Amino acid sequence: MDKRSNYLTILLVTFIVMIGAQIFFTGGKKVQKDPRGAEKVLIDIQTYKNSGQWKKVQYQTQNVMLKDFANTPQAPQALLIEADAIKDHTKVYKTDARRYKDFYNVVKVYQQLKKSYPESIEWKIIGATRLTELTNQIDKHNESLPGYVILGIQLPNQYKVMDMLVGLTNKVPWFSYTFAMLLLAIIVRILLYPLSHLQFKSMKEMAKVQPIMKELQQKFKGEELNKKIMQMYKEHNVNPAMGCFSMLTIMLQIPFFIWVYGAIRQYEFQFTKGTFLWIGSGFSHQFPAFLGANLGVQDVPLLLIYSVTMYISQRLMVMDPAQAEQQKTTSLVMSGVFLVMMFQWALPSAFVLYWIFLNVLQTMQQRQYMLPKTNGEAAIVNTATTEPGSNGKDKQTIEPNDEKNDKNDVTARIHAKKRKNK
Repeated sequence: MDKRSNYLTILLVTFIVMIGAQIFFTGGKKVQKDPRGAEKVLIDIQTYKNSGQWKKVQYQTQNVMLKDFANTPQAPQALLIEADAIKDHTKVYKTDARRYKDFYNVVKVYQQLKKSYPESIEWKIIGATRLTELTNQIDKHNESLPGYVILGIQLPNQYKVMDMLVGLTNKVPWFSYTFAMLLLAIIVRILLYPLSHLQFKSMKEMAKVQPIMKELQQKFKGEELNKKIMQMYKEHNVNPAMGCFSMLTIMLQIPFFIWVYGAIRQYEFQFTKGTFLWIGSGFSHQFPAFLGANLGVQDVPLLLIYSVTMYISQRLMVMDPAQAEQQKTTSLVMSGVFLVMMFQWALPSAFVLYWIFLNVLQTMQQRQYMLPKTNGEAAIVNTATTEPGSNGKDKQTIEPNDEKNDKNDVTARIHAKKRKNK
């Protein structure tokens, strides 16, 4: 394991230790309850709401009432007051975009009320009705939004695109929403296929000439080494500039990532009607903290599956065996970091499902370039050795002390390749 791998391992261990320490000290700390009591806290929350201090309402509800008095009758009442305070505050905004952005925060409060106090009168009589009315209002707004304009091209509305994909199979809860994510992933991979094809092809070509590259690095230095490497690239039809396609492919995925994320967010409330295997099953309602009730909320097992698919995809990115150990560590670190980040962001299961499909399709494409070497490709690698062949004849040998061979080492490999192919 090289120094870079050691650094990555240390970074991962440090990251895990920091999270563990935070959980340990936070969980073990005894916090004294607010001396005012639940009734007085509720009165103060109502007072803040009446005076328009919605941030204080939010703080007193989330950090005092729900922490110190979560099991009291005043807790669900405080959530209703918080939702009203945030919604009242949206009236100060002049634009619909800013107003509807805060409406999502109101929805989160009602969803919190539903999750924490499903049997309360506040939810059954008030919260449920208000949540339905608000989500319908947001849906109509999202459906009316204009699409993005890129390079003078008017793109279709994101909400309508998602609705069309789901509607292709008649909006069947257990199938249509998942199938729409698969279709979306396939469309994105098709659009990115030309660049990713060049990227993987370049990676494979570079991996094939690595043995020759290492031998040249041992024999030559400085400017002479650069000339030999360029000669080798020319002889083997390898374009070193093709490596730039790797970064270009990653950069081009960012607009797709933003567009898909925005589309799923706009269609988020419709995704609450979708299910997937265990998501939305009766079993999921028994463990709401870990299992998603629908595709519009977070699901922990799906996040774990995503991290596994990302790890596998990252491991296949490097075809040089010499870098396998380093790539293993890098893939582990990236998968772990993304798992924690996505858990913190509480992304909808529909978006995670889309990313899983995207990783699987990318892995399938990468597998095309991981097939066993052909005879012609193997000859390029074998000619870098100086051992006798299995048929008793010596392979092409390059003597370090022979000036003529030093100048024509790449050409000798090409001749050896042609002889073996014949």
